[in-house]
This record gives sequence, C-alpha cells and structure tokens, in this order.
Amino acid sequence: MALRKFILKIILLGTLLSNAATADAQYNKDYFYWASRRCLMNREYQEAIRVLNILLRADPDAAEGYFLRGVAKFNLDDLLGADTDFSAAIVKNPVFTTAYIYRALTRTRMGNYDDALQDFREAIDLRPDLPDAYYSRGYTRLQNKQYEEAIEDFDKFIFQENKVADAYIGRGTAYLYLKDTVRALENFDQAIRTNRVTVGGATCKPSREVRIGDVIAVKRMPVVYQYKVLDLVTSRQPAKNVPDYCRNITPQSELDKLNIPRETVFVFRDRGTGRPTKKERRELDSLMEEIYLEEEEE
Repeated sequence: MALRKFILKIILLGTLLSNAATADAQYNKDYFYWASRRCLMNREYQEAIRVLNILLRADPDAAEGYFLRGVAKFNLDDLLGADTDFSAAIVKNPVFTTAYIYRALTRTRMGNYDDALQDFREAIDLRPDLPDAYYSRGYTRLQNKQYEEAIEDFDKFIFQENKVADAYIGRGTAYLYLKDTVRALENFDQAIRTNRVTVGGATCKPSREVRIGDVIAVKRMPVVYQYKVLDLVTSRQPAKNVPDYCRNITPQSELDKLNIPRETVFVFRDRGTGRPTKKERRELDSLMEEIYLEEEEE
C-alpha cells in the first residue's frame, strides 16, 4: 500500500511538472512574438531577427515566426532571405494571405514580376475582399508596364478606399503612360485634394500658384510634412534638384509620430501593405521624366 501511494505521488508530480513546463513554454512563445513585434515597430530589425531565431529554434513550425522574420529582412533589403522566410511561412500555413502579399512585394522589388503576380493572385483568391492586395498588385503591374491592368486594380482599390493619395498617383501614372493626359491630371488633382495640401495654412486647389517663401504642408497620416519654397522652377527639373527649390522644415514633433507604436503598423494587419518604397518612387519619377522627354521630342 505504501509503495502504491509513493508511485501515485511520483505520477502526480510528473504530471504537474509536465503541465508547468508546457505552460512556461507557451508563455515564452507568446513573449517572443510580443518582443519581435515590438522590435519591428521600433525598426530594430536585427534585434527582431535575433529574437525570432530563438523562437524558431524552439518551434520550427511557427508560420508567423517565419513571416515576421521575413518582414525584418525585407526592411533590411535582404530580399533573398525575406523570400525564403515568406515561402517557409506559406509552406507551414498555405492560407497565410499576408505572407503571399509580402512575398509578392519582395519579388516585385527583385524584378520577378511573373512570380509576384502569381502570389497576388493567390492572395486575392484567398481574400477577394482585401483592397490592399489590389493596390499592391496595381503598382507591380505599373512597373511591369501593364498599364491598363494596373488601372483596373487601382479602380478596385479606390472603390473601397478612396482616401489614399498614392492610389490616385498610381492610377494617374498609368494613364500618363497611356498618353491619356486628361485622366492623368484628374487623378493627380484628386491625389492633391486627398492629401490635404495647404499653402500658408489655407487649403489650396491644384492650380494654386506658389511664391518664394510659401510654406506648403502635406498631410500624410500620421505626419503633416512642411516644405518652404526657396525658388521657382521655369522648366521641368529632375528629382535630384528638389533641394534647390524647397527645404523640408517638418517639425521634429511631427517626425516623431513615425516612431510611435501603432496598431496600423503594416506588420500587424493588411492595411498599408505595398506602399511604394523610396527606390520604387525614384524609378517611377525616372519613368515619368522619360515620358515627358518623349512628348517634348514629338
């Protein structure tokens, strides 16, 4: 009898220790997810990768872990590494819509447009109601010179989200490539109105003339950027000459808003996915300059 009670106590103790270990492991997993997201919000991408490496060693099947590490690598321009992690996330979870979108964005930046468009198709098949998939695919198609298809995607996005200036810019650029300058101008005008541009504190129309010394404010959530006009242009100028004509005087208090952790950070939800990078904007500016040069030569 005594031996039986002793064995029973050993079994109960083992069960309690096992349950405690499981609970502790689950707690640690949640902590690593929290810590990695925090690092991503603070743009501490290397630290996020370090945290996620530990998580993935403990749980090699964590699809979200691969996805978050892919986001960190994406922001560090490690596109091959990001592609590998997004692919791993999709293998672990074949219906991971956001992973398809991010892999598409990664492949777009690598110039692999065909595979990127296939990923967008997968994402849209999974979530046909997701507007940002159309937005991102619109920019990919724009870079792939599929201008009419890009317009269709921007149309679908704007039908659901009509307050995003970049969507009008993208659609306007597509019309510009198609030599439809009237519709291009309409979209650029709408982008200006949507962006809530003011001059000297007063809301202005697209046709508003500016003077040297004017302060132009452009609201792009969550920041209100301010620029002071230094000189007036008399002919079309390349992007590199912008500092000669205006100076960024955005207050630091506004810029600090970029670093405030918010639920709208693109890591945590689909909204905002696919906004063009600075490099992609420069490429678009370069392409637009080529169009203007062609028109002048004609």
